[in-house]
Amino acid sequence: MKRFLFLFTVSLLFFSCVEKQVVNEDVVIEQNISDNLLNAVAWFQQSAENEACYIQAFNLAKNQLILNIKNSSTNLPKAVIVDIDETMLDNSPFEGYLIKNDLEFTSDLWSQWVQLAAAEALPGAIDFSLFAQQNNVEVFYVSNRHVDNFQPTLINLQQKGFAYADSSHVLLKSTTSDKTERRAIIAENFEIIMLIGDNLRDFDEKFKQRQTDFGKNLTSDNANLFGTKYIILPNPMYGEWQKTYRSDNDTTPTQEFNRMRDMIIGF
Repeated sequence: MKRFLFLFTVSLLFFSCVEKQVVNEDVVIEQNISDNLLNAVAWFQQSAENEACYIQAFNLAKNQLILNIKNSSTNLPKAVIVDIDETMLDNSPFEGYLIKNDLEFTSDLWSQWVQLAAAEALPGAIDFSLFAQQNNVEVFYVSNRHVDNFQPTLINLQQKGFAYADSSHVLLKSTTSDKTERRAIIAENFEIIMLIGDNLRDFDEKFKQRQTDFGKNLTSDNANLFGTKYIILPNPMYGEWQKTYRSDNDTTPTQEFNRMRDMIIGF
């Protein structure tokens, strides 16, 4: 813990910054790096609506899991694949730390948070994993946390009481964020009857394509899968959706903010 706090303090010296945006000759607005996160994290942490979304999603998932078992046409053992971050575990305190200290996300800072194994379970998540276990459905945790963080991830899941929190049911990223290969490994021995996540790529890599219409047409084309095989959870803090308005040429928070603003539909 002391090492973590030391590294965060050092990071403050290197990464903290405030950009001054001149509105006119008399007014200057300070644009913090993490300003764009503030409303999203506040909603995620404080709104009863967010809690209700998770409870509702996992209630739906339990009911649909039973139907999917009954509707199965194979004798293969059944499995459900879940993402970890913002699906089973709540990492919003990490985002809150970035806001309070005006820091940008870095892999090193993220790894320091994961090493604490301190993330709390999200509403309904543990109960769903135990429900699946009671119905002979194995739970696989397929996450894009890096394999270097396998041990603290496993400890975090075990300490919170998640079912199937063991080395054979946790599949983390080694070289690619594409989860297709890891899902295929599970499918060799199981029928995957449900997938749960906060990012559409948690379900199928085809949802990575967002360039033309933000991926909405592709989502509509697969509408029958949502609420049946796919259970989506809310995450306004980060995700694949952000890539639709970000540019490699953006070098300041204001440029990113203005790009977002330009893409908002108004009247």
